[in-house]
Amino acid sequence: MLSSLPASFDWGGITFNWNSNANVMKPSDGRDYPHFTFNSGSDLRSIHFTSACFDGTQNKVSVIRVGFAWNGMTSKLVADPNFQQSEELRDVTANDGSVVTFDLKGGKKGQKVGVTAQHVAAPTAGQLARRLNIPA
Repeated sequence: MLSSLPASFDWGGITFNWNSNANVMKPSDGRDYPHFTFNSGSDLRSIHFTSACFDGTQNKVSVIRVGFAWNGMTSKLVADPNFQQSEELRDVTANDGSVVTFDLKGGKKGQKVGVTAQHVAAPTAGQLARRLNIPA
């Protein structure tokens, strides 16, 4: 099923392409955020969307995460029951003036986002399924 997903798609005015990490779609301009992570073997199991932006007034990184899962019983993309949707503020671990570094909850360390990056609204399961040409 992963092989049948499009090579790119647009969301929130951004074109997403497959990254060198075969399970991640990132903006075509090389940014790391927002991005979609596809959790799968050869078949799609779940998709996690993450958006991040720097909040200079609080010196924190705002992170939005939402998950979707493939429900094989209904053959539809649905909210992931094993992934809690979240909005969180993460501490900045480094700031070079153009990029800030932060650690995601759950262990991903050294994440980077541009200081001028803006959030992209998280899609619904139906919106994402339409972009990926899969049932919703």
